[in-house]
Amino acid sequence: MTTNTAVNSNVSYSGIVEKYIGTAYDTVAIVANNIDVVLSVGSNMDELIAVGQIEGIENIEELATQAIESAEAAEASAVKAETAEFSINTAHLGGFTVPPVLDNNGNALVAGATYTDLTQSPIVMKQWDGVTWIVTYNPTTFIKQISDTPPIAPVSGTQWTDTTTMRDYTYYDDGDTSQWVRVQ
Repeated sequence: MTTNTAVNSNVSYSGIVEKYIGTAYDTVAIVANNIDVVLSVGSNMDELIAVGQIEGIENIEELATQAIESAEAAEASAVKAETAEFSINTAHLGGFTVPPVLDNNGNALVAGATYTDLTQSPIVMKQWDGVTWIVTYNPTTFIKQISDTPPIAPVSGTQWTDTTTMRDYTYYDDGDTSQWVRVQ
């Protein structure tokens, strides 16, 4: 049996051992202080391995950046859609049997807001002029009547063709007077 008699006086084995023990202690302390994270990684190990096997995973940072950009674009689109919905709820209020006093957002009416008056037959469209509701569309006023005599009880905007002269007229009411006006 041979004995190794070589001695290296430049190496302190006890210092190396202390160094590794200190490093091991620090590592154990880090694991202990973050045990929730360690347990989470351990319980999701299958998923982590599966992620590592995804083709193109080497571009994960680029893919993550693209995903963030897509999410930001989707958020911007959602804001635009919400703004459009708010605007529509302010502009056309829908059908009512009682004239609305607020828009669909619960705000004061704005000039130009419209609603469909369901109490009239045929149904008419009304517009808020800032003070009152005025009729802006009545299907009976837009039907051209053709006869040799003017229609009875016309409303402003009614169109008529006189069959004896073949001239076109529109009934006009300016609030003070009303008459048939020849269309040029």
